[in-house]
Amino acid sequence: MGQKIIKKEDSNSIIPLSERQAAFYEKSLQKYLEENGGRFLRDENGLLHIIINGRRILLNYDRNNEGTARLMLHACSISNLSGAAQAAIQRLQVYASEKADKIHLKRFSAFSEDTKRIYIPIHGGKPLLITANQIKLVDNGANEDSFWVEHPCDFPLNYSDIAPLKGLEKFENLLVKTQSCQVPEMKWFVAMYAGLMPYIRDAYTARFLLELIGPSQNGKTTGARRFTRLQGVGDVKGDYSEAALGNSPDEGLIVLDNKEQGNFTRELIDYCLFLATGAERGRSRQDGSIRKHEPAPKFGAIEPHPKSEPTRTLKMLLHSALVSFANSP
Repeated sequence: MGQKIIKKEDSNSIIPLSERQAAFYEKSLQKYLEENGGRFLRDENGLLHIIINGRRILLNYDRNNEGTARLMLHACSISNLSGAAQAAIQRLQVYASEKADKIHLKRFSAFSEDTKRIYIPIHGGKPLLITANQIKLVDNGANEDSFWVEHPCDFPLNYSDIAPLKGLEKFENLLVKTQSCQVPEMKWFVAMYAGLMPYIRDAYTARFLLELIGPSQNGKTTGARRFTRLQGVGDVKGDYSEAALGNSPDEGLIVLDNKEQGNFTRELIDYCLFLATGAERGRSRQDGSIRKHEPAPKFGAIEPHPKSEPTRTLKMLLHSALVSFANSP
């Protein structure tokens, strides 16, 4: 018996309607991206992203992904909720996997492997490149180190090319002199730790955890809050669980407030050890892929407490990575 030949019009009839719609939407997406200078990027975890109009969109099926929803609305006039939209996203993933450039996704800042270049996200979309010889704006993702750098809270610094001495004077008046340290020299130590060190945190793995000790209403939290606002990462963190901290993106600087001995659970101690040693931390997603979490510099504004056993345990565990200073007699 001869093999039955299926004509093209017959094959279309057995392809689900949602798939035929998805093929149409995929073409609309490709056309929209081409017209708006969009490109595809793959990060070090293998995840695909779309770069368009200076913004990054994670290319996945999550129906709560506002970026893909907005893209579908602009390109196809539909949301990302329907089966056809989900199939179109998968088709676009296959297309993107063949076209994507390799990048290194960084939040808050990036430090080149040879330690010669620092990239800082600033208002306007292009990161600021700082070297020993120059300061200039570069393209995000298409630079010498293939870094895509973005601010974790979408609140980057504004860059001004005026002489830096005036800015340094403001830095000292607003952030250094306002620290309530008993030893004046320690004010600059706090400022360097919380104001400058986060930008070069990739240069070393073992890091100090700075502890502020003193009585209530003595300026510990207020002094720390000045740096979280400077860095654009919001307020200090009060009642945060270890799981919430672990699921947070790299913010550059973490400030844990009011961490008395009773607050230091075993999980939080382990998290602090992770921050101190700079070891890579990973969690598995539902699809089996790995989500990596990079440590950020951390310090806590801590109330006075007795030398209880949990506290002695924490001090012993962190003795090689903890520096403390007292802002009270």
